[in-house]
Amino acid sequence: MFMAKGWSLPLFDTIDMSHPQRESSEMTMAVLACGTMGTAILSGVLDFQLSMENGDNSKDLAATSQHGESFERVPLPKKYIATVGRDSTAKRLASTFSEAGHSNVEVFQQRNVEAVRRSDIVSVSYTHLTLPTTPYV
Repeated sequence: MFMAKGWSLPLFDTIDMSHPQRESSEMTMAVLACGTMGTAILSGVLDFQLSMENGDNSKDLAATSQHGESFERVPLPKKYIATVGRDSTAKRLASTFSEAGHSNVEVFQQRNVEAVRRSDIVSVSYTHLTLPTTPYV
């Protein structure tokens, strides 16, 4: 689930997202609860971004609809925040992203609200089994 500015989570306090619009080169994306699914999504985005920066344009995100309408490639954020619940997971993810050459990823442990406040785009990677019982915000 992806969310944009100006929303609130029903289980938590309202989060003020009223900072000015930023250029895509300054945007930050948070991946909350970055477990298996979140790591796969974030790794795919980061790997794609790295290949584009290295000149591989074969994976361009420009698209054409079934009606022939063309859409521009959407610029990707330059910074990423992954949130996790456990210290061991935070260390593992930080190591994984660092070893893959992704220096633009911060890993937060039990700091979802801070991650949302610092981000322009938020991906919530909870499964339906963990959302109601997640103890950290």
